[in-house]
Amino acid sequence: MTLETQTESALSDYVKKFLLEFKDEKGNFRYVDDIDNMMPSKSKFINIDYNDLVSHPDIESVFGENPDSILEAFSRAIKEILQERFPKYAKKIEHEIRARIANYPVQRSLRQINAEVIGKITSVSGMVLRASEVKPLAKELVFVCPEGHYNSYVYKNCLKIFHLDNYLIILMLL
Repeated sequence: MTLETQTESALSDYVKKFLLEFKDEKGNFRYVDDIDNMMPSKSKFINIDYNDLVSHPDIESVFGENPDSILEAFSRAIKEILQERFPKYAKKIEHEIRARIANYPVQRSLRQINAEVIGKITSVSGMVLRASEVKPLAKELVFVCPEGHYNSYVYKNCLKIFHLDNYLIILMLL
């Protein structure tokens, strides 16, 4: 059975074993040390070097095919290790624990980002010139007619759906 076909729990256990047993060139348990430093530094993530994943082809292959599942497995494994070492801190940040991948070799320019990279992981280098605030997106808008009629306007996947009295009107927004 390959790592791609294993359950989320089995994948998380395999990644946990990687995090606990990986040693850098100096013989230090790199990721154990990083997890131990999460609480003192109030960090919610650790950086995983992609070059370290090359030594574990099973993890690397899952990472190439399904990056969401392997990143989720890393988050779960980090959470489990953190719960063993710092249970109060792990409970406090349990939904915010993440793994960040560094040194990913597949780098693209913004012009090369297209439909074929949907669902895949890629690296983009560049400089942020301007940033703006995140604006909330309305999931449903409700208007009440002055005469007491209930009108609801719902936006889903570029469709505008009107519930007007007993009628359902659907428009495609272009």
